[in-house]
Amino acid sequence: MRMTYTIQTYFQVLGNNVLRMVMSGESANPSSVVSACENFWNGIVKWATEHNYSIHSKRFPF
Repeated sequence: MRMTYTIQTYFQVLGNNVLRMVMSGESANPSSVVSACENFWNGIVKWATEHNYSIHSKRFPF
């Protein structure tokens, strides 16, 4: 069975992981924060691809 997620689901599930890290004090470990953010972004990209959306972003200036 294939599960289908809405973009709201990705924001809730993956965004909550980042929020939990901050609220619990786990955000002191930079590699954990980066990993959580990358998982969040990858989930959004996966959702966009599955729904034929194209994401265009500019490079961050740092």
